[in-house]
Amino acid sequence: MSLDNKHARKALAEEHLKGKIEECARVLWIMDDERIQLRKGLEKVILVEAQRHAMQVKVRMAISIFEKLKLRIMAGDKPPGGGRPTKEKTNGQTTDEPLDEGPRSQS
Repeated sequence: MSLDNKHARKALAEEHLKGKIEECARVLWIMDDERIQLRKGLEKVILVEAQRHAMQVKVRMAISIFEKLKLRIMAGDKPPGGGRPTKEKTNGQTTDEPLDEGPRSQS
């Protein structure tokens, strides 16, 4: 392997790591922003005390989920087997079809 090839691979690996870090930071920022908007939204709504308490419990649950997701993102969790999640058939077996993740861009 030539020195140029090693240098190119190292540069590519560094750019890959930089991209992963930037994507994690972007996702974490989005989660924090959603948490902030969720709390602000609750403050603007006029509710009776029982409704307010129920809403606060829901918000606490959502924030707890956000915090758990943040920890998993920062830990670098990956799907089992390192592949994409798949649909599960009714008998418990999985298919190779990817989950429906909404519209995809046409390239």
